[in-house]
Amino acid sequence: MENRGYKIILAGLIFLGLSIIGIFTVVKAAEGYLQERAKIEATARSAEMLKFQDRVREHLLNGDYSVLEGSWESKEDASERYLIKADQFYYKDKSYHLADGGQEATGLLYINSLNRQKRSSAKLYFYPAGQIIPVYDIDGMTDWSGENDPTDRTKDRLLFAQSTLTPAELARRVCYYTGS
Repeated sequence: MENRGYKIILAGLIFLGLSIIGIFTVVKAAEGYLQERAKIEATARSAEMLKFQDRVREHLLNGDYSVLEGSWESKEDASERYLIKADQFYYKDKSYHLADGGQEATGLLYINSLNRQKRSSAKLYFYPAGQIIPVYDIDGMTDWSGENDPTDRTKDRLLFAQSTLTPAELARRVCYYTGS
């Protein structure tokens, strides 16, 4: 009888062990599936983002600023606000006419702005989601690595500036779309 009880316990333990192995196998397969699905979705989002960025680039280079129309605001400083309506850019109680944009050798998109006297002003830079904004590092060198870029790269950003900024200045001055 003891031998039979021992066999039943042993069979139960073997069954339990196989069940646990089966559960881990299913969980691992599900994790693999979810990771693969996440990669596919990220690739699709990335491809869609690139298509959108190409459309924006085309519009801006052709002088159509409607893709940027609306309000843009800094996350760090509420006084840093931009408003774009057609070819007009409003910043700190001043209005600027948006004129001829371009693309720097580095790939950065910009729009020239003219003040009321039709004099050239700072450039309005458009940074699509994912693009690094260069900053001055502590040695005064331009850092293109993205390591010191304090902005939210998951969003499109605008920056009205005449030169490269420090990370602190950039965090305060870069603006994000808030609506039309």
